[in-house]
Amino acid sequence: MFDELKNEVGHLLVRRVIKRDDWTSEAIFNIAAGSKPTWTPEEWATLTHDLEKSQLRVSKWLETNEDE
Repeated sequence: MFDELKNEVGHLLVRRVIKRDDWTSEAIFNIAAGSKPTWTPEEWATLTHDLEKSQLRVSKWLETNEDE
């Protein structure tokens, strides 16, 4: 999934990609959620806020999340 994202939207900002209603935005949220099975509304709001404010391009953001 990481390679497909890098190829498709790696040059775009994370905050732009999460606004899309396609597999790329879903993938970003899945990666950001990690292995955590349940979320409170507050936790999810914090995660969403962080993604919306991100200044990183998807390729750089993925590098910081590859180990998780």
